This record gives sequence, C-alpha cells and structure tokens, in this order.
Amino acid sequence: LRYEWSTPYSERHNHIQFSDFAGDSGIAVPIDVPGVLTRSGSLAGTTMFPNSDTRNAAVDRNNWAPRLGFAYALTPNTVIRGGTGIYYGLNPATNFQFTGTAFGNFTPIRFTKDNFQTQFATL
Repeated sequence: LRYEWSTPYSERHNHIQFSDFAGDSGIAVPIDVPGVLTRSGSLAGTTMFPNSDTRNAAVDRNNWAPRLGFAYALTPNTVIRGGTGIYYGLNPATNFQFTGTAFGNFTPIRFTKDNFQTQFATL
C-alpha cells in the first residue's frame, strides 16, 4: 500500500505566476461581422499570483495506491515479473507548462476597467 501526497508548488517570496486561460478576464468582446453574425462574448484568460495559502490548485490528500507484484524464476537466468496497482499521474498543480516568473526585466502593459483594483487581460 502506497500513499502519494502531491502539493502544488510555491515560491518563498510569492513571485510565481500562473496563466489561467479559462479564467474570466472581465473584458466583454462584441463580435460583429456584417451579414454573418452579431453576438457578444467575453475574453477568457487571466493571470493568477498564488501564494503559500492560495496555491494554484488544491492539495490532493487522498491518493492511496494499492499495488500487487510478483516475480517467478523460470530458470536461474530467466525471471518473469509483473505487477498491477493504482498509479497517480502528475498533479495539475505541479505541471509547470503554463507557469513563469511574475517579475522580470520588462514592463508589462496592464488594462483595467476599475482603476487597477483588479487585473484584466494580462496575457
């Protein structure tokens, strides 16, 4: 029996940034193509700054993984081995595919609708 506890990454000074491409950016986008369609939608995507208390994903604490294996020696030089069990993949919180440093040697352009009280469209 194996217990796997995977926690999301954090950074000592909370300088880690995650792009949430499904998050609501708060920007309404009118779509108007004359003669084809007229509708409105919202622009998805925002940036999150998780800290040690608010990580980018929840901590998964219930990964109990029973396993069973066997080995059989057919001859002194031939062994058949096998096994099965429950194996947990990579926790989404530890997948650094969409992470980056939040503070760099550049000046990002920030757009807001409420005098920078919340952050919009920073992708």
